[in-house]
Amino acid sequence: MLAGRDPVLARFELWLADYLDSIDVADHERLLRRHATWEVLRSLRAASARRHLSDNAHNGAKTKLKAARAFLAFLAQRDRTLDGCRQADIDAWEQP
Repeated sequence: MLAGRDPVLARFELWLADYLDSIDVADHERLLRRHATWEVLRSLRAASARRHLSDNAHNGAKTKLKAARAFLAFLAQRDRTLDGCRQADIDAWEQP
């Protein structure tokens, strides 16, 4: 028999697909998709394999991705890309 699907992980995956589709800057969408796939989802799936995720895990993952998107937008306002980011940019960023 297959183990039951984690409903919190399933809900996050649905939210993530919509969230990434809402990003209109192609480079930002590409970077966030990569980050979501290799960092955020990987971590959530590993945790979910041990026990079902909590709503806190779901909300924390969403917060991480929203903060990453806000940082990319902040860099764009400063005419910088992630590759061109400097320590001064990080120091100047105030997370919303």
